[in-house]
Amino acid sequence: MKLIGDDEIISSMGKELLHRKLSQRIITGIIADASIGPFYKVSPDSTLKRLLVAMDEVTHPYSAIWNWIEVFYDLNGWSKLSDESLLATHKQIKKKGSCELIKPLSFPKSTITAWGTFKYIYQDVKTAKISVDSERILAAATRWDDYGWTNYEQLKSEKISWMPKTLKWSARGALFLSGLDFLAELEL
Repeated sequence: MKLIGDDEIISSMGKELLHRKLSQRIITGIIADASIGPFYKVSPDSTLKRLLVAMDEVTHPYSAIWNWIEVFYDLNGWSKLSDESLLATHKQIKKKGSCELIKPLSFPKSTITAWGTFKYIYQDVKTAKISVDSERILAAATRWDDYGWTNYEQLKSEKISWMPKTLKWSARGALFLSGLDFLAELEL
């Protein structure tokens, strides 16, 4: 990876897939699997194990799948959609399929911006139009259930759902103990 320069073209992302609701992330993954897959069965392992693998500058297979899903999501313009529009797009594709999806044929370069955020550079990415029907989407959804990926993502989401509340109350407790309870009026 390199630092982005003025002459580089980066994705003008709206809402990153990671910041979407869990159901939207899973449906996006299933549609990507039906469109650019099928993805091979890999174990998601733990987040810690994936991070340890990444420290060796190697991409864990489950992380690689999510990287492809993110590229698919960006190339199809879904990052620019509101939650409601993305939901409507997902419903339409699940019901009727689509012949307008974009499939990446190569993986984009990545970079870190001056703000320390990770971005893909899409200027040299080769793509193709892909058609997907509701049968392929159903097969991909079944595959995700069989692989245990849907359950894994749901369990992971449940595990981290307590974190914002814990951080909020820990911060309030620390401030209260220090005599600075100015957050009492704010809702985090």
